[in-house]
Amino acid sequence: MLSTMARRNTARFSALWMVLVVLLSAAEAREHLNGVCPYRCHCRRLVVNCTSAINPNTINRPVPLPSNTRTLILDNNRINHISPAYFKGLHKLEALSLKFNNISAVDAETFGSLDSLEDLDLAANHIQMIDPDAFRGLPNLKVLSLAGNRLTQQSLNDSLQHLEKLEELFLHR
Repeated sequence: MLSTMARRNTARFSALWMVLVVLLSAAEAREHLNGVCPYRCHCRRLVVNCTSAINPNTINRPVPLPSNTRTLILDNNRINHISPAYFKGLHKLEALSLKFNNISAVDAETFGSLDSLEDLDLAANHIQMIDPDAFRGLPNLKVLSLAGNRLTQQSLNDSLQHLEKLEELFLHR
């Protein structure tokens, strides 16, 4: 038989354990998207993966996304123009991949509302021109991939001037 002291300690331990489980469950719940996963996309935790998922008839219209999305993958969707409207309200977005699309130019302040963005992958498109202000508004961008595009030296030099925290730049063909 357990003594009174042992029972109290067991009861306290059980209560603390339940509080810990509740706190961990609440923390886990915060790590999930706070909206509906877009049609034909795959969502897990804070990642929205829409690789080859966007309807060809709506390619250049924004897809509604959960506002707490941290990683957005829009690879291989035949996107030919990037509108700032795609990213409206995604202030927590840290990584964006637009690889293997048909993008030929990046306009001024296309990514202007993405002040938390750290990683931008525009590899394997058809980009020939980047506006000098295309990356304005990306104060935290550390990694930029423009590999596999058709950029000129001048277009590239002018567009990188606003990227003060850039650590890695990928340009291979």
